[in-house]
Parts: sequence; C-alpha cells; structure tokens
Amino acid sequence: MNTDLEHYGLADDSGLTLTRVDDLFGTINAAAGREKRHSFGTDDFGFGIGEAFQGAESGNTEKMGEFLAAAGHVALQPPDERGRPDYLIAENKYIPELKCRQMLKYSGDMSHLFRFKPIDENPVNEMSKIIDTVFDLTGTNTTGFFIIGEIEGLVGASLMQSGLMPDPEDFMAWPAVRDRLSFCGERSYANEQVLVTGIAARGDQKEEYTALYPMPSRPDLAVHIHAAVFPYQPLPNGCLDLCSSVSRFFSGPPPRAVMHLIDDNRPAIGLGESALIRGACWCGPVLNPEVLL
Repeated sequence: MNTDLEHYGLADDSGLTLTRVDDLFGTINAAAGREKRHSFGTDDFGFGIGEAFQGAESGNTEKMGEFLAAAGHVALQPPDERGRPDYLIAENKYIPELKCRQMLKYSGDMSHLFRFKPIDENPVNEMSKIIDTVFDLTGTNTTGFFIIGEIEGLVGASLMQSGLMPDPEDFMAWPAVRDRLSFCGERSYANEQVLVTGIAARGDQKEEYTALYPMPSRPDLAVHIHAAVFPYQPLPNGCLDLCSSVSRFFSGPPPRAVMHLIDDNRPAIGLGESALIRGACWCGPVLNPEVLL
C-alpha cells in the first residue's frame, strides 16, 4: 500500500449488505413481468440494468439501460448510443425506484476513505491499483467501493439493445454483439469527473461469483463496475462526506454518460483499463458475499 496515502478511518465495525437481481437473459415474452422493483434511498449504492418505475403497468424491456445509484441519486443511460442519461434524485418523500433486470445494490456504512493523486512513478491511477488499495484497507476478499475522481481515460460499454437477450454464451458472439453493445472506440472523457461504484473480489472463491467478471489483465481480481460521467468539478480537500459529495454532482450540470467499465487487454489494439488522475474512494467489506454466487 502507498505509504503516502491520505487515509481516513470511518467505522471499523461497519460493513455492506448486498442485494442482487440477475434476470437479464431470455426472450421478451419470458421476461415479461420479471423485472424486480427496487428503491434506492440515501443509504443505498448500486448499479445494473433497469428503467425508472412509473407505476404498476410500467416496464419496457426494450428501454432498459445501464444505471448507477448513489445516496438517493440515480443516473440511467437509455439504450441509444446517442442518448444522454436520465437522472432521478431523492427529495422530500420521493425515493427513486427502478425496475431492474440486473442489479447489485449494497447498503450500510463505508469503513474507509482514501484520497489518491498522481505521483512521479505513477502519474495515473489505474482502476486495478485503486482496488488493490481497497483490499489493503478492508482486509477482506470481497468489497464494495465508491469513487469520485478526475478522469485520465475511461474504457467501457453500454447496452444498445435490452429487449431480446440471447443465451449468455452467445451474447458476445460476433458480429451480432455490435448491435447489442456500444463500445468506446478510444479512452474517453479525459479531464472530466466520474462517479464509480463497484464490487470486487479476490481469492479462490472469486471464480464462483457469477455476478462478477474477471479482469483479463489482472486474473487475480473479479469485478463489476459502473461509472457515470459528469462535467469536471474540483473536490474539496480533506475528509469528505459521501452523501453530500454525490449530491453536489447531481445538483450541477447533468451526467454525460453511464457505462459498464471493462478491461480491454487485446494485443496491440487494446485500450487497457480505465484510469483516474486524482480523487477519493470510499470502501467497506461485503458482509454477505454468497449473494454473488
């Protein structure tokens, strides 16, 4: 662990409780009515594929897209590569609700906050290196984390087609995958700001966690990470309150994109993994990792 790390212990005995929905694949008819309705209050963080709940009769699997939820705020990317994200904010008695086809939500208190920045031998902070620090601080094999940071470059994808899903083994089949996913063609959104939430695991059991994906360049890690991009706003110095920090971004200019982060290690042409310049990361141990199986 970086000995120059700016670290703040928040609550040693805290932890995060996971809730999961995994019903993404199948035909439109088979999926009808199977979307799970979940609320996202000020203590909830999560990500997945869904749409805003607008009454008992709402629900269009063809309009479900990537989302990120944080402290009563939700950003949703419609399945249209040209579309800007929608967003929902908890206010007064209103709590954002989504119909989800796929979701990982964690609730509870973060145990640590650390600030990261460029240093001479490491001018950028790759996502895997940030996750390494998360594991060093939490001392567990499964952890949840939330990051606010300035972007060096993001590598990700988002759904273009969510209504009709093939068998998971065929989902990435070429060339049909070009109509299902929108991939970034380059490292994107440099010098803007990003909110990132994810779950990461290490150790032997990570191979059994079907809700997580292995990182090709770091086979010792399995992760699932979503990101919401916002116009740049500088972060205050010192120990930050997570909820008010999130609210500050959603109260400003609207989000520019929501995406699932990937690790592109293709020989010669790969874009690598997402990286940040500086930022803050909150993290905590997952108390019920069996939900990921």
